[in-house]
Amino acid sequence: MAARTAGRKGRPWRRIRLQVLKDHRGVCHICLHPGARQVDHTPPRKTLVRLGLDPNNPRYLRPAHGNGGNTRNPCPTCGRNCNQRKGTKSAVVEARPLITSRPW
Repeated sequence: MAARTAGRKGRPWRRIRLQVLKDHRGVCHICLHPGARQVDHTPPRKTLVRLGLDPNNPRYLRPAHGNGGNTRNPCPTCGRNCNQRKGTKSAVVEARPLITSRPW
């Protein structure tokens, strides 16, 4: 397994990824449009590893649009591949806290 994809294959990763997408309702944290099917490390994975933090902790993952594996998933609204466009830079929009209820 390549170092680039280490820990991001198999059932545990799929479960984490699906949980993050469900918790954030698939809204891309970069363009704020719905329909994201990929997750992005916020801060970048390289930084998390350097700090000794678990990069697969859902706390550091956010939904984003982009090319994931064999699937193309550009944003249906703005047409961008947000995650690839951002690259390894910090997120354009700061990571938002998890929304647990509607504002009244």
